[in-house]
Amino acid sequence: MPTYKRPERLKRAVESVLNQSFKDFEIIIVNNADEKIILPIQDDRISVLQEEKKGANYARNKGIENAKADFICFLDDDDVYLDNHLETMHNMILKHDKKVALYRTFTNQEVLPGVFENQPVITKPNEDTALDHVMTILLVMHCVCCHRDILEKIKFDSSIPVAQDYHMWVRIVTEYPLIEIPSITTVYYYSSDSTSSPSLEKFLLYIDVYKKLFSLDKVKINLRKEIQHRRLFNYYNLILHCHLTELTFRMFVKIIWGSAHYKPSYMLNFEFYKLFAKYFISKLRN
Repeated sequence: MPTYKRPERLKRAVESVLNQSFKDFEIIIVNNADEKIILPIQDDRISVLQEEKKGANYARNKGIENAKADFICFLDDDDVYLDNHLETMHNMILKHDKKVALYRTFTNQEVLPGVFENQPVITKPNEDTALDHVMTILLVMHCVCCHRDILEKIKFDSSIPVAQDYHMWVRIVTEYPLIEIPSITTVYYYSSDSTSSPSLEKFLLYIDVYKKLFSLDKVKINLRKEIQHRRLFNYYNLILHCHLTELTFRMFVKIIWGSAHYKPSYMLNFEFYKLFAKYFISKLRN
């Protein structure tokens, strides 16, 4: 459980683990902040590692290195487990004879502040590969449990600031099975300071990270092109709709070209030309 200067949220996350119906676990908190954690909870199953600030993925890898169990779950400090999460995972792992795999459940998502919706429980269709499926669904960090053999071979990439979850899941499911449990077992909270909060800089980082991920041989060969293109087009399109007036002319051309490259039919859409007009009108007014 990586954490950085969010004591109240951390307390809520830790309490959600302590309230599990399944009791045989350890909690490893990796603190990335300079200040020591003062956690008003005492439990022998909790350990705290103090690490220099190198990001959440670095912290996750340190937690994995210090874990004692064969199966490792993840939880960010701003989300929580429902009390059935670990028991649901445990039962499914036993059902599959402790198979070395990526196990996942589903989440209840805060789509707007105070507004929650259950994620649609859609498991992998028989005709899809695990890789194709993972890239077309919401698969958040706290819904995953992995065998440590996987995590010793495939580590979180501490050099990337965004798409940290999918970057990991994609590399895992190119080599290991995906086992899905059709149950809602976690809560994914909306957070204005979350790493998933949108900004122009973050959208550009997502594009860069996904382009590099899709260039990996196993991913490039096995992930359908249409899925790769759809993911990249979505980020270009989000930039055009959320940050259009912030773009320099050179950046605007680059983003428009990227949108058209990954979805050529977009150039036949009236919306495409409305964006041109909106951009140039905004610049003339300035």
